[in-house]
Amino acid sequence: MAYPRLIGLVYLENWLIQETGFIKPPFIFEFTISCPRPTVARTRRELVVDETGGEPVSWREKPFADRLIFKEILEGPAALSAAIYPLDAGVIPDISELLNRLAADFGADFLNLRLASLNRLMGVLQSSGLTDFAAGFEQTVAAGSVKLDLLKSDEKISLKMPLISPKAIRNPQPQSRRVSHQTADYLKQAGDSNGFLEFEIELYDR
Repeated sequence: MAYPRLIGLVYLENWLIQETGFIKPPFIFEFTISCPRPTVARTRRELVVDETGGEPVSWREKPFADRLIFKEILEGPAALSAAIYPLDAGVIPDISELLNRLAADFGADFLNLRLASLNRLMGVLQSSGLTDFAAGFEQTVAAGSVKLDLLKSDEKISLKMPLISPKAIRNPQPQSRRVSHQTADYLKQAGDSNGFLEFEIELYDR
């Protein structure tokens, strides 16, 4: 079967991270497309997000640069995956301290500027080899993957990615010890559902 070669624009629309436990924002949302076309193994994008978990978040009104996760040539089946982990776990310790200081220097009125600056800085750190994504994955609070099977151009596809907790998430405020150990000490067990990501994909002829 011959697959068309298409240009795909992947937008983040909405998301929900139900529980993060002791881990607080800002977070890195790391997106990966595996095997977008025969000559490319994967492509990756990181987005710094300051919102907390627990409630659905609409991303539709965010700046275009934050909504557009990928503009990629796609050919044949591929996989779109995501992992969410804390910002300070994804960079080496000295850089992490610098990021925290920068974050503290900006008030709420400059939140958009702060996040835009952090996203640009993440790109510089990645290209300079100063990121440590293996350490970030150790603290991943939610992750998921969906198959992309894109066959036609000039269409829009809505896609929902279920997220799970790769590891158990401890409860910062455990309940009475008289209840079960699982209920008292953990918000999520490994493999539990932990939210979703919703995307819109626009497809065009190359």
